Amino acid sequence: MSKLKSAGLLALALVTGPAAFAAAVTVLLNSSPAHECFLEVERDRMNPDFESCDSALDIQALGRKEVAATHANRGILYAREGRLRAALQDHNRAVKLAAELSATWINRANVYMRAQRFPEALSDLDVAIRIADDRLGIAHYNRALLFQRIGDIESARIDAEKALQLHPDSEEILGFAWALNIVELPKEITPSEPDEVKQGDEK
Repeated sequence: MSKLKSAGLLALALVTGPAAFAAAVTVLLNSSPAHECFLEVERDRMNPDFESCDSALDIQALGRKEVAATHANRGILYAREGRLRAALQDHNRAVKLAAELSATWINRANVYMRAQRFPEALSDLDVAIRIADDRLGIAHYNRALLFQRIGDIESARIDAEKALQLHPDSEEILGFAWALNIVELPKEITPSEPDEVKQGDEK
């Protein structure tokens, strides 16, 4: 079965248990610093290089959504290093610039979850679900993870079922649904161990 894919989505271990998904925002300016920043997020390295993101924001002429995307992508890199305060600053800017994109809310919610600021994470995921764009399944999945984390298993099941309806081929969501006793796993899929939470600073 294929892993969950949608316009540059990346798995980022921000919560205990299955990984929440961060939504890398595509910037279609090939060979530009902003595009290199996006590619750095896709490389998924423990020690990311921030130079392309910084250059894009400092010197590149970008439109509103491209600036938001670059802040979101740099925020993912900061979160990957555990620099949650810096990550949150970038995700706040992304939300201000492009509040119509669910990815901005999903990414900020991931940082809030990691910082154990669960009410703010839930509020952001509620907004992402109301936006109902192409990342709706990711928002439901991440909210299911949050509900599980705070002990609301029934709400977690409801969101996991919705996420699975939207992404029936996602091994991550299928494994999570199995853990919540929603589905049985096909014989070719075995449940994976929970992802480790990556340690570090803050955004």
